[in-house]
Amino acid sequence: MAGFRFRVHGLVGLGAFAVALIAGGCASSGSAVSARPFGTVAPGTGTKVTVGEIEYKMLLNTHTFTAGAYTFTAVDNGKIPHALEIDGPGVHDFTGTIEPGQSASISVALQPGKYDVFCPIPGHKALGMNTEITVTGASSPPSAGSLTTSAPAAITTGTASSGNRGYDY
Repeated sequence: MAGFRFRVHGLVGLGAFAVALIAGGCASSGSAVSARPFGTVAPGTGTKVTVGEIEYKMLLNTHTFTAGAYTFTAVDNGKIPHALEIDGPGVHDFTGTIEPGQSASISVALQPGKYDVFCPIPGHKALGMNTEITVTGASSPPSAGSLTTSAPAAITTGTASSGNRGYDY
């Protein structure tokens, strides 16, 4: 019986130590903490990219991306709600639901690599609201004037994202 008490008390003591250690590591050090998700930048920062969303397509006004700050503005030109999500190296950010005729923006810092840009409303990605962009190395980003004359990025289909991320559709 004494061995049992030692194990229980030892485990309780170990658990209390672990909680204290974790709580101490989470205590404020007085430094400011950003409320923005990892990979995002100040709203409205960088090169502007417009993403037109309509059942069930996404059209970006550029298909050339170099590393740097970007603000993606999704415009719901459709008849049902949509949203925008960007996933890739160092970035996982999404808008809330965008009602028809409305828009929402995400400001992110893109680094070289491939990014998935899609509508996270359940089922929309699988129906074609998905495109992949490739960001190249750190050269000068395209000027704002060149973005409006570029051809839309290719639209690809993918598998539906897991979870509904708060979207009730």
